[in-house]
Amino acid sequence: MAKQLVGELEVHADRGPFEISPYLRVISFQTFSRTAFGIADESVKEFAKKYMESSDQVMNLVVYRFQNFLLHSDLIFRLTGLKKKQDHLIKRLDDMANQ
Repeated sequence: MAKQLVGELEVHADRGPFEISPYLRVISFQTFSRTAFGIADESVKEFAKKYMESSDQVMNLVVYRFQNFLLHSDLIFRLTGLKKKQDHLIKRLDDMANQ
């Protein structure tokens, strides 16, 4: 993992300060995927990418619903189609976790 992180950070060498947190987030989740989910090394990058995208989208929906008081109503939330999207994303995350 350290070699992979160094390899990805090499691009930024000699360019000055940059935001390292996205790299750390990806590497950390790939490590977690290998250990907790038992994902093989060759497929861990794709798995981590899909899982992180889905979880980010779920969190964005939760925040959006929280910020928009009209969406606090379950009826309106369902009518907008956001409930269906949220259910789809949660099912995808659940399926990936249960592989």
